[in-house]
Amino acid sequence: MSLGSRGGDARKMAKKVGNLKGELAEDYLYEVVNAHAGLSIYELAKMVGWSTGKVYHLVKALEQAGLVRSEKLEEGGRIKKQVYPVDWEKLLPDDVIKSKLFAGDKEREAEKEASPERHEPLRIPV
Repeated sequence: MSLGSRGGDARKMAKKVGNLKGELAEDYLYEVVNAHAGLSIYELAKMVGWSTGKVYHLVKALEQAGLVRSEKLEEGGRIKKQVYPVDWEKLLPDDVIKSKLFAGDKEREAEKEASPERHEPLRIPV
């Protein structure tokens, strides 16, 4: 996969942030993953200008924090680990998820998906 069009801005920014460490590096990588979901560890490393080892360890820390998830696939006989941000709803505290306000929103969404909108036929006067 070519990163030409997807990674231009990120590569420019990487030159400025190449020496980030710790939480700042995690935050930056998290933003890149949000903007470019599904890239591999190698592709992320290439995009931000860091080693694959650094990116691997940062992704591992983000996974442990519950902010990203990864999927392993085999491509061309090699294992490729793709990284995705976690759905924002899974980041909400339990009390918010259980609240009636949030539950009401979910019920309305489910109703919309379950029943297609009904429209009256268009009546054209003759």
